[in-house]
Amino acid sequence: MRQTLLTIAAVWAQEEVLDLRSPQEVDSYRSKGLIPFRDLVDASPGPQFSCDRLVSREPIKLPRQSAWREKVKRSGPPQNHTRPSDVGIGYMFRSLTSTYKSDVPLLTAARQSWMADAGSSLEILLLVDCDRDTDVATQLKPPAELEASRPDLPRLHFECYYPSYNKIDSSNEVTAILNNFDKFSALLKGLLRILPHKKWYVKLDTDTVIEPHNLYRFLSFFQVRVLKGETNLYFGDAGELPQRSPNPEDWAMYRIHSRSKDQLFKRPGWQDLVKEYYQDRKTSQQSTITYVHGGLEGFSRDALQSIVSKDCIRRVGELPCDRSIKKHCINKPEDATVGLCAHLHKIALVDCQPCMQNIAGAPVVDGRTPGVVQWTRHELAKVFTSDARFCPRPVSVHPVKDAHDQRTVYRALHAYTHKVHAAESTAVAPPE
Repeated sequence: MRQTLLTIAAVWAQEEVLDLRSPQEVDSYRSKGLIPFRDLVDASPGPQFSCDRLVSREPIKLPRQSAWREKVKRSGPPQNHTRPSDVGIGYMFRSLTSTYKSDVPLLTAARQSWMADAGSSLEILLLVDCDRDTDVATQLKPPAELEASRPDLPRLHFECYYPSYNKIDSSNEVTAILNNFDKFSALLKGLLRILPHKKWYVKLDTDTVIEPHNLYRFLSFFQVRVLKGETNLYFGDAGELPQRSPNPEDWAMYRIHSRSKDQLFKRPGWQDLVKEYYQDRKTSQQSTITYVHGGLEGFSRDALQSIVSKDCIRRVGELPCDRSIKKHCINKPEDATVGLCAHLHKIALVDCQPCMQNIAGAPVVDGRTPGVVQWTRHELAKVFTSDARFCPRPVSVHPVKDAHDQRTVYRALHAYTHKVHAAESTAVAPPE
């Protein structure tokens, strides 16, 4: 069986997986595409992390060779740990006074759960839907339940966004979702303007639950091992590999290819952008563009500055499309749009799917995702087994659409992380 480079976090014992990158990306990963997370793992001192579903507690075998390892230069000393003050988080938020699908209960649950453990120096930007006919101060006044003035919780920053639609009920929900690239673009610009000195930026959905200590550990591991001068990186969950078919037409979301039904590569507007960014247009044309789901999207500061510098999100999102053709408007949703901009700006993606779980296809009933609490507990119990879905240090779960469920899911993630940390500290195997 031939050896192939592993491009997403998979079971380490597996001998072969499909390589989602084009041949050009395999030969020169830094030009675009995925960095195999495993290639970051080595025996050097400093924080350790794995994005793999480890099937046993046996010591990790390091890769025999990799393009990354030949180029790697440490960006900092091993003690260069990520602090809460190094991270800025952004949310796209509905109106604070909205009675239709209010985001306030979910953010309140986050304030009472993971934010309480995240560190008071963490800063969070909420980009809030506003209208021009009402006083800004009134629209940005935080509800009492958010406890925005508590000094022991992360600081909340509020910024107005003026949508072109009046999103007050379900009648234009689809319009808002299909055009959220514009609000996403405003959020990324706001993060750099309001929180300019962060090392890392993370966009979260309000129905995403994170374990902040595992996020900081992931970023610490990352920070020590990135290339000097090559810090254009973004990360998240890029979905599962297709199980049966190598044909891109049969893949799920998170992949865009010249043969994909969206026909993006054939559209004049996209071709014009490629000409602007690539001297050799064929290099882009032969690529598979991979992007992460919108529940958690993370960026180094250099990557975010690159994307914002040429207003890329808006320019890609505004490309004309035909909604009568299946997936033809793939350039409109914010997660796909940022992946397309990462491709144009040659920003490398590091996929950490087993640590940043998207419960794909989870049914939503009465605004909740039934069974998400049981699912989380059940999957945590399977870590270090052949059936594992989580990595040993899970960072996030998405979507969790009920406030009570968010608090419960966080308690499960936090309790498991505490046991793993205690086991590591005493050199005892992690919990069953």
